[in-house]
Amino acid sequence: MTAANNATLCPYELSSVRSLATYVAHNQNLNEASVEAMACARFNVARIVELPHADFRKVIAFLIDLKIGEIRD
Repeated sequence: MTAANNATLCPYELSSVRSLATYVAHNQNLNEASVEAMACARFNVARIVELPHADFRKVIAFLIDLKIGEIRD
């Protein structure tokens, strides 16, 4: 892999992801850390700052579509 393939989110993308996570958390009566943890688990990273740049649009779509009340086993 090249360095470009390993790139994490730029500051603006990270801010967008965190802002959307905050919005989702407040609308679904959750805490922000829980929403960020779900995104990290989905994209297999330990921390939100490690999300790959290549997955930015997928992360945004994941957060937009996240409906906690509809998660089932």
